[in-house]
Amino acid sequence: MTTMKTVKKGLALLLCAVIALNGCTRTNNIKADPDWIPQDVKVGDEVKITTHSGEEYSFWVREVGEDALSGSEQQLGKGEHYTVAYDDIAYIEVRTLDGPRTAGIVLAVLGLVAAIVALGSGPALFSP
Repeated sequence: MTTMKTVKKGLALLLCAVIALNGCTRTNNIKADPDWIPQDVKVGDEVKITTHSGEEYSFWVREVGEDALSGSEQQLGKGEHYTVAYDDIAYIEVRTLDGPRTAGIVLAVLGLVAAIVALGSGPALFSP
């Protein structure tokens, strides 16, 4: 019976973590205008770009240059590196970290974990 309680608590924590990870970012479709892109894209953002010729790129921004975005396919700068000129961009989607939302989710998850731990000595978390 104790093992079942542990499994149920673990599944509840896993669910909380998945929900938290999804809520930490915000996706924005921005105007594919060379004058606007440098203002709307920041180093560390994840971008999905479609060029006028139909090529698709997805990468983490490492540099917002005067005339191009540069980055790598992995967040820590590893993997394939790309540079796409602003004039070539037909469509751009930006995923960025949302600080206030992340802080709220972290606090909610910590509160839920504290509640689960507090209930740990009582009846099973999801008793049938």
